[in-house]
Amino acid sequence: MKLFYQLYFFLSTITKLARPEKVRYNLGMRKLYYLWTAVAISSLTLFCLLCVGCGKTDSSTETGVWKVESGIRIVDGVSTSTVKLSNGSYRTYYVGSGGILSAISTDGLTFTLESGKRVDVGAPGEPDSAQAVNPCVVALSDGYRMYYDGLDGSDPSSHTACRRVLSAVSSDGLVFTKEGIRIDSKSDLIDNDKASVPDIIKLANGNYLMAYVYDMYGANSIRAAISTNEGNSITTHGAWTRLSTCELGANAMDPDLIYINGILKMYYAQTIFTSDRSASMKIISATSSDNGNTWTKDADIAVVPTHYTTNLVGDPDIVETSAGNFRLYYYEFKSDTGSDIFSATYP
Repeated sequence: MKLFYQLYFFLSTITKLARPEKVRYNLGMRKLYYLWTAVAISSLTLFCLLCVGCGKTDSSTETGVWKVESGIRIVDGVSTSTVKLSNGSYRTYYVGSGGILSAISTDGLTFTLESGKRVDVGAPGEPDSAQAVNPCVVALSDGYRMYYDGLDGSDPSSHTACRRVLSAVSSDGLVFTKEGIRIDSKSDLIDNDKASVPDIIKLANGNYLMAYVYDMYGANSIRAAISTNEGNSITTHGAWTRLSTCELGANAMDPDLIYINGILKMYYAQTIFTSDRSASMKIISATSSDNGNTWTKDADIAVVPTHYTTNLVGDPDIVETSAGNFRLYYYEFKSDTGSDIFSATYP
């Protein structure tokens, strides 16, 4: 999820604590990502001080194990999914005005916006009629499949609207055709109206693993799903079976799945507390040895906020640049004007 959800759920929790008779959120979600005030930051800080259990206690120094690179990759960007192309260049997909955009780079550092939208919002009545956001693009044998989340109404504080995981396919990575719903959070109560911010990886056993943020009205954490027949072509797709939650704690969000040195890792954002009881949103990781059925949190912090004073980073997006070398793209929230995309490398 994204920058919006992180502040949204913190503020919602504060509202519930102050007025327990309210069982639905008082905040609207009509304006995404860029309408924040000093009240939001203050509420975030208060929430972090009150709810120690929602994050991980960190007594180490404020550094990450990934090396932050200088410069901004994309100004006013959020929620990237980056693919290394066959010619060695990089295409990143990200959330822009009214839909999902893309930018191209020869070196993974300097990106140029490509014209048009890769995925636009749908027509009234469609599952993405209000928003099409949070892309994850997977390379296939004959093209690309983009998983993304769609909002089907203008007011997600009401149960009349929900977020689902959708998909679209493209032969060239630029023109996408929508396939429809892949995870339907409205079909039952498992995800409580929210399946959002998907990330997908092909496992070593040939199955596909998805991690996504679930539960708009509760834990707001990460669940896994598995597909044994998703396939490797734009002409076919399979079915997804939702698994148990990943047990990473409340307000764990923005999952990104990657094999690093043959080990399945999930990078994600979560509130971390330091030894002096201050708090910030950092990017951390977990490891799975059973194809994503269970996860163990890693001790190291991957990326900490370094550019702005808001103490919010998120949306990790990792691409292997060469054998054993990786670049992680992420946003850092700068103020009520939005966020910028930065990068870090490992090792």
